[in-house]
Amino acid sequence: MMSLDPSCKYDNALPNATLSPPRQKNLHQSNQVKASTFGFTALFFILFAAATLAGWLNPILATLVACAVGALVAVADAVYIRQMDRSIAIMATALADGSKNVNDVSTEFVLPESSPVKTISRVIAQRDSSVREMVFRVRYGIREVSTLASLLSNSLADTHQLANQQKDLASSVFDASEASRRAVASVQERAGHLNATTQQQRKAVLESQAELQAAADQVQGAVDKLSHFYCVVDELETHSTEIGDIVSVISAISDQTNLLALNAAIEASSAGEAGKGFAVVATEVRQLAEQVKKATETITTSIDRMKVKVSETQTQTKDIHQRVDATALAVSNAGDRFAAMIDEYSAMAEHLDYTQDAITQLSNISSQIGDITHDIHRSCDDVASQMNGGESQLHNLSAATERILQVSDAFFVGGDKTEIIPHRLKYYCRKLEAIVQQAAEPPTNLLSDKITDKPVHVAQAVLARFLKELRMEIEDLSYAIVHCSQTDQHHYQGELPAGHKSQSLPISNNDGVVQKSYMDDGQTFYDFSAPIYIDGQPWGRLQLGFLASAL
Repeated sequence: MMSLDPSCKYDNALPNATLSPPRQKNLHQSNQVKASTFGFTALFFILFAAATLAGWLNPILATLVACAVGALVAVADAVYIRQMDRSIAIMATALADGSKNVNDVSTEFVLPESSPVKTISRVIAQRDSSVREMVFRVRYGIREVSTLASLLSNSLADTHQLANQQKDLASSVFDASEASRRAVASVQERAGHLNATTQQQRKAVLESQAELQAAADQVQGAVDKLSHFYCVVDELETHSTEIGDIVSVISAISDQTNLLALNAAIEASSAGEAGKGFAVVATEVRQLAEQVKKATETITTSIDRMKVKVSETQTQTKDIHQRVDATALAVSNAGDRFAAMIDEYSAMAEHLDYTQDAITQLSNISSQIGDITHDIHRSCDDVASQMNGGESQLHNLSAATERILQVSDAFFVGGDKTEIIPHRLKYYCRKLEAIVQQAAEPPTNLLSDKITDKPVHVAQAVLARFLKELRMEIEDLSYAIVHCSQTDQHHYQGELPAGHKSQSLPISNNDGVVQKSYMDDGQTFYDFSAPIYIDGQPWGRLQLGFLASAL
């Protein structure tokens, strides 16, 4: 597609354009009046006056001769003036012939050097040359300005569209930033609540840790006391064993004492009256031994029951000690977990503080983005307004350049191909009209709904031949196109430029249009177009395309 970038390559026709020399109008048919005639006459009168003053000639004869010579001089002057008038008349006739094309400055008069109006002819030629050069330069310059103004207008239109897109995008960004700011504010509020909750939970965990530590200390105290109690029970068991041993010894002594008392009683009964008192003592000793034995048996039974209780106490104390140790271990582990939880809550609180600070910064950035997008939105409005003003000014510039171009097209300079081609285009349009009318079978208005397909097929063959001949006749023609509006078909010869956009420029023919197109490869095409009329009704258009370098 055509690039709308003003920096793109294009053929600048103005600096490289050259104007061909004007046509020369030969006016040598005006008779020359030589200066020697006037010189001879002046010399004659000088010599004649000298002879008369010297008395060499008769005064009467001299008078007659002077009159005759004066008459001859008058006749010569009349002839000279007549020749000037004839030269001027020939120039006027030539100008009248050239004025058939309005403001025709394409002709230069060629007069002999001795012509009395040579100076006038030279002045007219210089003026016409200046006018031709001025019209030529103005015409190409205005067309360049018109084309570049159109390109700039397209660029402004694209810029206007981009500004509107940026405006819409800025609005979307502004809405998104507002939504983001609201979301950030909500997240910030929730982060604050979460931070406060985390701090409260951390405080509660610290309190629970303190309570757990107190319970751990109490459990440890119970463990210590239970250990001491266990030691006391062990000592009690030891003492009970020792007491049992002592009781066993006492029981053995009691048995021996009882046996000795029994033996003493037997011996006392053998002694008779002499041993009667000893028998009483032996009986008392035996009774005391039996009482001691019963007491030892009772003590032994009590000690056995006490040993059982001590053993049970040891077992229960050991179990309690194990349970208390497990409880202490659980409390210690719970304390470690609480410490880890406190560390995690502390780290979480730090992260929440960092997150809250980041969210605050994000909120500030969102506010700044909102302000910036608002400024961008307003700037886009200003740019769009300026683009509208620029487009309006470019429209005025295009209108002014078209008016100037129409004025320049009123001059015929003769060496401008863009001026000659429209005239040839009109000629070929008339020729094509005649060909199409002759090709129609039967001859009828080609816009009629009753026309059959046969004339159209004939016209296609004829049009193809016409375009082929046309391309051979016109020098530097790149392509030729005939567009039939009846069938909306195109017939063409040559290579058409693909993928381009054209800018319409006015030409002197009100029905004609010249388009200038810029291609991606830097080439520039001029496309001349004119309508075809059949029976006074529009039938189609004829288009001729030229490379700008060929013009």
